[in-house]
Amino acid sequence: MNENNNDQWPSQDQQQQQQQPQNNPYGTPPQGTPYGAPPAYGMPPYGADTSVMSTKDWLVTYLILLIPCAGLIMPFVWAFGQGNLNRRNWARAHLIYLGIVSALVLFFWIIMFVIIGAAMDSIWYW
Repeated sequence: MNENNNDQWPSQDQQQQQQQPQNNPYGTPPQGTPYGAPPAYGMPPYGADTSVMSTKDWLVTYLILLIPCAGLIMPFVWAFGQGNLNRRNWARAHLIYLGIVSALVLFFWIIMFVIIGAAMDSIWYW
């Protein structure tokens, strides 16, 4: 056999280049991941606190929310701070929920004042 015949068998680099899909709409996987491994997109930043919060941590969180001024300020601190990712995501969802509920309550109060105002107006002309 001819030892210099490299046309028959591609090198390992050529095999890896052939295996990677061309024009991948999701981008190329990060370097260093083996072929076929899921890409590491959406991973938390290095050094972020991703530990699971215990029941005690959640009890303390809800106790802090019961304090009048701290209960209004702390969800903003937790949502936009550098703390635990679980608490951060919960605080963001909590703020979104509070915003939706506040908008609905405001809408219903406006409707009630319009109805009461129309009723009072009709009483005055009677």
